Amino acid sequence: GAVFWMTAAALIGMALGLLYGFLRPLRPRFTALADLIFLVGVLLGWLYWGFGICRADPRPVGLLTMGLGCLIWEGTVGLPLRPFFRLFWGTIGVIWKFLLLPVKKILRQGHIPDQGLFWEKTEKIFAFLQKNICICEKMGYNKME
Repeated sequence: GAVFWMTAAALIGMALGLLYGFLRPLRPRFTALADLIFLVGVLLGWLYWGFGICRADPRPVGLLTMGLGCLIWEGTVGLPLRPFFRLFWGTIGVIWKFLLLPVKKILRQGHIPDQGLFWEKTEKIFAFLQKNICICEKMGYNKME
């Protein structure tokens, strides 16, 4: 039982090491987001280990074994994978910039098409709401005393 539990914890830790290595290139610009995703992964991994594999009998040493598995992954298989993860996120960044190019072009021009029509309709809607919806004050409610 205990050897199986610790082996499972180490394998989950290695999966968390893979997740950490995958998120590592995001950390310089999106540190909080990458850390949040990793911590959610740790929580889900620990819950799965504790309640799925150990059948609701988790041991504190399991979390340490997961950490050890993560370090083993990072020190062995994770090192050669770092350039591939960097390439993946760099490619995603280039695609994202390409997709946002029209939006940047519109914002750089300083106006949004049909802006006048949008503001005109918005002002009419707010005037209508202010005139017709706030009937409580007209009926004598919400008066300042």
